[in-house]
Amino acid sequence: MDNEESRQSILERFISDHSALYEAMKARHRSKIGKSALLHKDLLASYQPLVDAGTIRHRVNKSNSFRVNGEYIQIAYRISIRASDGKWQRIDVGKESIKREFENFVRRMLIVEHLEELRAYVDALRAPHEDSEYSVPDLTSIWGPR
Repeated sequence: MDNEESRQSILERFISDHSALYEAMKARHRSKIGKSALLHKDLLASYQPLVDAGTIRHRVNKSNSFRVNGEYIQIAYRISIRASDGKWQRIDVGKESIKREFENFVRRMLIVEHLEELRAYVDALRAPHEDSEYSVPDLTSIWGPR
């Protein structure tokens, strides 16, 4: 994994590996661009039940709102899903902003509609690589035999 890829969230890596899926989601919801109430209603209907069920965890930083380059940024968020082993895995970190409202909506709908594929993707990333040998170094040259 190169340095650029390690800085991307798991969701961003999933989207880059499944760009056609992401573009299809954007095309399907394109009519909702700029319609905050409609986006919010759909998120409450699809995304919120998974949050309530404990499948997805959505945490919000308690930081105040601020402006960046004249754009109003509301709050930073962290989205985690429960992996197959029952542990929480953070999959996305971002900021809620007016310009990114539609993009954030599509990303959350992608999580909802493809949760199992995303969970499998997380499991594959977390699985130990079988081809890499793990060995304990022989320290007898440093410490002497015991």
